[in-house]
Amino acid sequence: MKKQIRNFCVFLSSVLLLVSCYEPIKDCLNPQAENYNVLADEACDDCCDFPEITLRFNTLVGDSTYTRQDTFVDDFGNLFKLDQFEFFLDNIRLLSGEEETAILDSLRFSDGTGEVERLNDIVLYVFGKTSYQIGNFNSVATFDKIKFDFGLDIENLDFESLPVGNVLIPIEDSLYNNNRFYSNQIDVLSGDEFLNKQITSCTWPITSVELEFVEPVTSELGKDFFVTIPFDFSVWMAGINVLLDTQEEICNKLQVNMPAAFGL
Repeated sequence: MKKQIRNFCVFLSSVLLLVSCYEPIKDCLNPQAENYNVLADEACDDCCDFPEITLRFNTLVGDSTYTRQDTFVDDFGNLFKLDQFEFFLDNIRLLSGEEETAILDSLRFSDGTGEVERLNDIVLYVFGKTSYQIGNFNSVATFDKIKFDFGLDIENLDFESLPVGNVLIPIEDSLYNNNRFYSNQIDVLSGDEFLNKQITSCTWPITSVELEFVEPVTSELGKDFFVTIPFDFSVWMAGINVLLDTQEEICNKLQVNMPAAFGL
């Protein structure tokens, strides 16, 4: 009997020693995160890695993919090439019915009003680049629409206040003028051997675009999410005479054509 009691005491002491030495696991306890740890005892502070949402643009002329090497004929028979083509998208939302989902990432900078904090979902589309990581999101849902603003409503930006590597820093001397950003800029090559370069920079009021998916798309738990948006350059250039139209005329026509150029 004494031996049994002694053995029990030894066992109990071992258990208490193990319990006293155990360190709780502190990790991500959000099941929608990529690094969700079901074995964690405590939630960590800002350690969860959420899936990325990426926009993929498919630049087309009609049903064909359009590249920098391709030539284009406008509605007036003028032959030209597209040397560069840039525009801003902002305030990107995925819609599931009336419910909107935005990214989690934020951006801080200074402008004419002081320090500003906003979503870091600015896309600078550059002709030739197809994929753009928007940021992290933590919604598992079926989406039927996507909407965004065409243009960037930031004025009097202090570029030095932007974080290192921000998409806006390299374009301070190109797409930023009179303390505001151009909505878009298009560089056209025309003439003999396409040596004549015409640069058209446009500034429009912010335009909201809402696109409905042909079929609803569903995000999956802990997986990156991709949305492909066709963009028909021939629709955007409809009615534009690249040789005779003034910059103001080209900008006005681009603004009218722009919403119809995006499709899903």
